[in-house]
Amino acid sequence: MQQSTLTRLVVLALALGGCGSDAFSSGADASPKSDSSAADANAADANVQDAVVDDAGRACPWAEISHPGNGETRSIVDEVPFTGSAREANCVPISGGSLVWTESLAGKIGTGENFAHRFMLPGTRTITLTATEGNGNTLKATITLTMN
Repeated sequence: MQQSTLTRLVVLALALGGCGSDAFSSGADASPKSDSSAADANAADANVQDAVVDDAGRACPWAEISHPGNGETRSIVDEVPFTGSAREANCVPISGGSLVWTESLAGKIGTGENFAHRFMLPGTRTITLTATEGNGNTLKATITLTMN
């Protein structure tokens, strides 16, 4: 398969909602079965020509919480460090006050790419990172965190 055809197929998969390795988890062979696959990729390329891909190959826009991991349990006596990031539709990083962190029990807990927070109550909570693009659109990423 030509590199440009493979790139268009990956961009198409990401634009259609595929993300990470799960995008191809069906076990289907992604290699072309005939010469029409390249034509299909070219036709699909017309539908995703506006898709912008970041340096890691992810279709923009996106938001993610990279720390702590989803489902982690932490001690109530410890301060928890948070790390997250987001990209606008044109893959420009979203930063500072445009990244707002909330938790389901107490509301806003921080802003920016990195901060630390000490929770006062035990229990399981949903942590949400809300990233606001320059045009006002919002992106969200969530995890569950348990404090005991």
